[in-house]
Amino acid sequence: MEKYVDRKALGKAIRTQRCRQKMTQSELEEKAGLCAHYLSRIERGAGSCSLDILMKIADVLQVSPNVLLPGTQTNDSLLGEDVLLIQQVSVLSARQKKLIRLILDLIDEKSSTEKK
Repeated sequence: MEKYVDRKALGKAIRTQRCRQKMTQSELEEKAGLCAHYLSRIERGAGSCSLDILMKIADVLQVSPNVLLPGTQTNDSLLGEDVLLIQQVSVLSARQKKLIRLILDLIDEKSSTEKK
């Protein structure tokens, strides 16, 4: 059984990640070394891209290529949002990470008491 990439889903995933970073199509094209209007065709699902281009786009967007590929996950339970969160936390200082852990502990504690 052959599998094909859903071009529209791929395009939507790229557009979603690009917009999250408040980046225009032209900016992403320039940073990834793509021809003008090429990204527009990919985002609309009207064009396909090679693995090399997908890797360049993912690199510029600072996400795993799996985040952009429809129907894939980077780890059995990790979804695009989880990967993005992990990437954002990974660049924080030790002090900032400690604060994040405290906040998560408070959220966990509050949700545990609400369930009782």
